[in-house]
Amino acid sequence: MKVKRNTLLLLACLVWSTAGFNILRIGLTAYPSYWSLFNILLSVLVFAVFQQFIFGKLVKKHTTRIHSYVEERHFFLKFFDGKSFAIMAVMMCGGSGIKSRAKMV
Repeated sequence: MKVKRNTLLLLACLVWSTAGFNILRIGLTAYPSYWSLFNILLSVLVFAVFQQFIFGKLVKKHTTRIHSYVEERHFFLKFFDGKSFAIMAVMMCGGSGIKSRAKMV
């Protein structure tokens, strides 16, 4: 199935937003016992660092790559390159592995 370049950007946005929401949900369910001003400030700092140095750069990189495609329509999974699919797979497998080990303990 081929989609337009802007649709590729939308798909990337939806995938990363879903992943981010899931991480936020997990974090918020684990956070209540750690409420303190220091922990909240530390969380904001870590988020800002990741946004500035990792996620922001990835967004620019993928947007530039997708806009540089010559053809208008592309296979719908082409919104990520191979490295991004590998990162997503490692994150998903790592999260599942940690979760299953936590249940064992």
